[in-house]
Amino acid sequence: MRREGQLRACVPGAIRTGTLLDMRQILDLPTPSEARVRAMFGLTAAEARLAQLLASGDTLEEVAEKLCIKLTTARSQLAIIFSKAGIRRQTKLVAILSRIAHLERRAMEAA
Repeated sequence: MRREGQLRACVPGAIRTGTLLDMRQILDLPTPSEARVRAMFGLTAAEARLAQLLASGDTLEEVAEKLCIKLTTARSQLAIIFSKAGIRRQTKLVAILSRIAHLERRAMEAA
């Protein structure tokens, strides 16, 4: 029987073994450092913070609330991020930032 907040893992062997993953583990997305994001895309500190929070899984509305900015300001900053990064979709931004975070983690582990 599943507990609230858990789901059956969609990985090979999960159904046979009954392995359950906690939703917090699934939703705990890695985020790259602010300095790396700023350097790679030429973002301001505010834009980089917004991008990091999006990469961590927050919605734009949640990001605006956490940063104490209006949703319209968050949308404007996101449009600037898209322009600087050369992308058009939020999902693409999150995917790129996730890859950057994984590369950062690997570099730290190798050092």
